[in-house]
Amino acid sequence: MHPNLKPQLGGVFVDGGKYGAQLINPAAPASYGMGEKYLAAPSSTYDLAHESGRAAHHDAGGIKVFTLEF
Repeated sequence: MHPNLKPQLGGVFVDGGKYGAQLINPAAPASYGMGEKYLAAPSSTYDLAHESGRAAHHDAGGIKVFTLEF
């Protein structure tokens, strides 16, 4: 069987179109997650374990407004 090679759309704009106002609702279902998937910041837990990690050399991250996942 061949893998699906179509890119999957993601990010704040795409999920905002899917879920609407539920994206910013604090009482939204837990299945929507905590919003970490929209952050482009390096992992702070990796930085604590490895002082020379990527997060140690970046001041801040960003928000993924539109993504393509393969």
